[in-house]
Amino acid sequence: MKLVLFFIHFILTINFIYSQEYRLNFIDTTSNDKKIKIFGSYKDLILGIEDSLISIKKSGNINAKVKSFTMIDSLNFNVEFDKNKK
Repeated sequence: MKLVLFFIHFILTINFIYSQEYRLNFIDTTSNDKKIKIFGSYKDLILGIEDSLISIKKSGNINAKVKSFTMIDSLNFNVEFDKNKK
């Protein structure tokens, strides 16, 4: 019986670990807009930030950079871009 309970606990733990999603809040420095994106892994989260920064630079803000990258908790992050608009 203990083996069955251990197996069920193990399966539920693995399911919980792989079902977690990383949330990224994009904060725009020029307005009060917030965008929330959800990623399946930390690697996808970092690549999403890089893609957003490339997109901002292609739109004409060549000196854009990440102003802050803050971890709220283990799965939620805030990122703020500085677009260097004048």
